[in-house]
Amino acid sequence: MEVLASDVERIPAANLNVSLDQFVAVWQEAEKLDASGDGDWYVTGVVETCRWLGHAVVDGPDGRRELAYAPVTNTNRMAIEELIEAECVRADVLAMRRPIPSWLQKRPRWIDGVCTTLNWAWRRRGPAPIEGASASG
Repeated sequence: MEVLASDVERIPAANLNVSLDQFVAVWQEAEKLDASGDGDWYVTGVVETCRWLGHAVVDGPDGRRELAYAPVTNTNRMAIEELIEAECVRADVLAMRRPIPSWLQKRPRWIDGVCTTLNWAWRRRGPAPIEGASASG
């Protein structure tokens, strides 16, 4: 998916604790990397998290347009402050779960991409999830 101006306009300021420009730069770079088709689950985790935080509208399984789903809880409830924090907690718990669920084993580093993105964009902890993404695009 290409991040369009209309996508950027939908991003609620309350969903981010980094600048809008930084968030958009990371999201755009992640989308480009994901579109390359190299199967990097880390990047997919970043993309899914950015889409949810940004209130992206995506193609659903039936072809209809719908809100992006939360990456861990898999709900399409619109990202708001309380749900974002709950998603952070659920992501942290999933990342620590042992044994690692079989479905997660099939997605190496996906949960790292989700956690890194949530920690950076919401909790303002740690580096941006995609290095080299610049606010200038």
